[in-house]
Amino acid sequence: MTEIRTNAFYECSNILSVSVGEGVKTIGSDAFSYCSNLKTIHLPEGVTYLGRSVDCPNLTTVNIPDGVTYLGGFSKCPNLTDINIPESVTYLVGFSYCTSLTTITIPGSVKETGGFGYCTNLKSVIIENGVEIIDNEAFRGCTSLETVTIPESITTIGMYAFLNCKLTSVTIPKNVSVIRQNAFCQCMNLSSLSIPNGVKKIGMECFRHCQKLTAVTIPGSVTTIEAGAFADCSNLSSVTIEEGVTTIEQRAFQSTKLTSITLPASIKKIEGYAFYDCTNLTSMTLKGTTPPTIPTQIIYFEFSGTFYVPSSAVDTYKTANGWKNYANQIVGY
Repeated sequence: MTEIRTNAFYECSNILSVSVGEGVKTIGSDAFSYCSNLKTIHLPEGVTYLGRSVDCPNLTTVNIPDGVTYLGGFSKCPNLTDINIPESVTYLVGFSYCTSLTTITIPGSVKETGGFGYCTNLKSVIIENGVEIIDNEAFRGCTSLETVTIPESITTIGMYAFLNCKLTSVTIPKNVSVIRQNAFCQCMNLSSLSIPNGVKKIGMECFRHCQKLTAVTIPGSVTTIEAGAFADCSNLSSVTIEEGVTTIEQRAFQSTKLTSITLPASIKKIEGYAFYDCTNLTSMTLKGTTPPTIPTQIIYFEFSGTFYVPSSAVDTYKTANGWKNYANQIVGY
């Protein structure tokens, strides 16, 4: 026999232990799903394909032999305390809702990693060099996750990848070009963030509700700061936006602690509510001589502080569409 087919032992609640014989190469999806009393699984060398199984609440031990290339994993196995992912694995689905896992190392042979969402006791993740994509929801809801090693090989961080984790510090590697929406949203303990030049996209609500974040520099390689990207970062008091950024979308810095901000000459558009509820913001310096596009109605761009613009452009700003609402607040420097 070379294959254990899909659903082979599905809902076999009386099975306590499985030892798969030599010669088996493929184990189909849901082969062990809902085996409610299954405690141990032993797999032989030679298995290359291990489909995903779920809901084995008493499973404590499963060995993944060297040679497995497709690892579907075991999700919703709350007593599984340890898992070794061999370097032969190239495709990984994951081990979501395995609430007893505390550490995971993902080898560089896996090009796209994900599937550890809601592992609520997971504290440390090492992603080895070679992995290129952190998939959508990869570590979503890992509420104890304090440290993650993100290698230089990573190019994309997916949607909700680290939503609601306990991370305190994140360094985005230099080869990352895309950080998708909500990737680090609700990381309440995140106080240190480094975004390198080369990142092109900071997605919608990417860092929203990172309430301990106090400072961030947005490199010029980012053309658009998307909607709500840093909204509700209630202690964010220092933002540096480098030349090259062209658009600040709606609510990008809503409810932050900014007192002042300088916008580079490359800024062409500021959308409605971009700085909504920034009650401490009293000074906005604009480097460009051409006024960026802003909403024409004050309700969408409420600001009672002072706009500092190049002295040669004061009249241009005061008569520009939208800006003329703030003519008395515009001064030259």
